[in-house]
Amino acid sequence: GFSRRALDALCAYAWPGNVRELRNVVERIMILESRDVLHLEDLPPEIRSHAAPRPAAGEDGPLFMLPDRGVVLEQVEESLVRQALERAKGNRSRAARLVGVSRDALRYKIRKFKLADDFPAPNGGD
Repeated sequence: GFSRRALDALCAYAWPGNVRELRNVVERIMILESRDVLHLEDLPPEIRSHAAPRPAAGEDGPLFMLPDRGVVLEQVEESLVRQALERAKGNRSRAARLVGVSRDALRYKIRKFKLADDFPAPNGGD
């Protein structure tokens, strides 16, 4: 298995080599590591670099507090994507870094939440 941080980094990585690259990375880790659960430090550097930063020392509490009434996770995700795009002034690469996902994952979320009209891609591209 994978630790939460390792899995998050694997999901955030763009995988330019597609499934073949993913398979090769997992096979290499399985050969080199003997633990049952693989951690972030077991991943190649290019994938580790996509991991969300660790909380600063002394910040042991949760990053966000769940209100007693609960939330709709889709709405929270859409709000964060919108805020990242606003802060990055529509720059999709910078916005993707702000929310810790690949540019392709951000493009998917822009389509999913129908934000393309509010934040059009430069030169009309996607």
